[in-house]
Amino acid sequence: RNRIVVAAEGNPLYVEQITSMLVETGALRREGSDWVATISSDDLEIPPTIQALVAARLDALRSEERQVIDPASVIGLGFPVEAVVDLVPKEAAAGVPAYLLSLAAKQFVRPGVGEDEFYRFGHSVIKDATYRSLLKRTRADLHERFVGWAEPVNKERGRELEFEEILGYHLEQAYRYRGQLGPIDDAGRDIGRRASEKLAAAGRRAFGRGDSPAAANLLRRAAMALPDLALIRGELLTEHAEAEIERGGFAAAAGALDEARLIAEGIADARLGAREALVRHQLGLVTSGSIGNAGEVAAGVRQMIPIFETAADAAGLARSWRLLWVIHGTTGALEEAADAASRVVEIASRSGDLRLAARAAVAYAQAALESPMPVLEAIERCERLMYAVGPDRIAEARFLAILGVLYAMRGLFDDARAMYGRSHEIMADLGPSVTAAGASLESSRVEMLAHDPEAAARELRRDLEMLEAVDERYYRSSVAGLLGHTLYALGRYEEAERHVEVAEGLAGADDVFSQVIWRTARAKLLAHRGDGEKGVLLAREAVAMASSGSYIEQHAEALADLAEVFRVIGRQDEQEPLLREALALFERKGDVVSAGLVRARLEKLSTQLLRS
Repeated sequence: RNRIVVAAEGNPLYVEQITSMLVETGALRREGSDWVATISSDDLEIPPTIQALVAARLDALRSEERQVIDPASVIGLGFPVEAVVDLVPKEAAAGVPAYLLSLAAKQFVRPGVGEDEFYRFGHSVIKDATYRSLLKRTRADLHERFVGWAEPVNKERGRELEFEEILGYHLEQAYRYRGQLGPIDDAGRDIGRRASEKLAAAGRRAFGRGDSPAAANLLRRAAMALPDLALIRGELLTEHAEAEIERGGFAAAAGALDEARLIAEGIADARLGAREALVRHQLGLVTSGSIGNAGEVAAGVRQMIPIFETAADAAGLARSWRLLWVIHGTTGALEEAADAASRVVEIASRSGDLRLAARAAVAYAQAALESPMPVLEAIERCERLMYAVGPDRIAEARFLAILGVLYAMRGLFDDARAMYGRSHEIMADLGPSVTAAGASLESSRVEMLAHDPEAAARELRRDLEMLEAVDERYYRSSVAGLLGHTLYALGRYEEAERHVEVAEGLAGADDVFSQVIWRTARAKLLAHRGDGEKGVLLAREAVAMASSGSYIEQHAEALADLAEVFRVIGRQDEQEPLLREALALFERKGDVVSAGLVRARLEKLSTQLLRS
């Protein structure tokens, strides 16, 4: 007992397995109600590790038992009896149930709870040890044969999609082991192609439901199962890069795009080159904070559109319009952004890319929020679109966040907080992503409308930390700038200045939203520390920039911020026209909360002017 305890090191599996081995070898035998040792303790051979112990027990099995447990280890931790029957030699098939009972008595496997036709290994260590004992050629053969059994069975039972990723894994393993045994032949390439198809389909579904880490993993593996210069491999690499961008894996995305570019150049395929360039722009946006020269990039994208149209590449065409919506939205051309988003919805829906269609619908909703579209109309459109996005949970979360802001504009703060809270829950359930780390752009607006800058600051700080961790720069400029505004409202001027500096350093030249945010925040801070003239000049710049686009709320807020600068430096008579213009914009939008705040400022100003 002492020797076993020492060797087991607290692992109960070791105790179970060593006891079974001692009984099987006759070193222990039952005498009445007791177990009795038949040899002395010093003569017992105690394997030093659980792995060595299991390997020794596997070596001691009868050949018929090995014929059963070996294919079972290829199937997985749990395995159906009928699958094992199909994989064993024909002469051994009839004996499979009896051999499984024998293996269960020896503590290798156990019947599934309430399932006579399903068994599980007693522990993953046992399965892994069994699998490692197989030759690579045997593993490759059994993986492929298991898929041959499982495909028709799953199809018959209506479970093809449910098990597609698992079968893709088995084909992937068969392809990998064939590659390790020698040059891949036509049969091996066909196995790789089948593996890639299943893994890619599973990866796209994962991306569609918002699980970017799973999507990145599956799409990368799907690409790796194809020949080096295969066109489809290049396309999958661009999709893998998209998933990596979403989850913040920017270095991995760049590597995938580099390989896709080499493939496009190697096979001289302009369409693949255009696909790679589109995603490269997307990566550049989040890593640099800027789209570059928006006019030039947009012109380049429009030159790609005929390439995709000629090739009937709906996916490439949809992604072209997606980049155009990003460019237009960044530069404040919200009507053009909404038009581009509508085109993406149409093309992606027609081609079956429900994820991209859902994200484009969100882009349309974002434009509805920021544009002059009245709040009540925007709410109606967003709610209708939200129910049409299908199973894309990230799209659902984004819709909820946008609706939260719209409801807050109407003064319905409980509903607004419930919406952005549910949005946060969905994002948290899906795991970290760049999209999730930008959620405070909406939730902080809800809290500022509700007159709670402290809560707004908490929301923004959380996301800023996440974006800093992956060195994201596009959302971060806006988040940092908004945090500067909330800290100004809280009177924390030095801290606000630090975040405004970050926003200024990250904001892209064509990013109107971020450029206005940092300027208005800096202008108020300048006025507070006595540099009013510089503050006025900067705030006027912000008003001019905001008025050039379609961001009606930001235009109104910039006017109100310029009025705040005049208030701080004591030029009270210059506030009223600015506040009245801001009020007109807020009323046009239907933002009753902001309009009410401006009215209160006008009333206070009027009282002050009368007294003076």
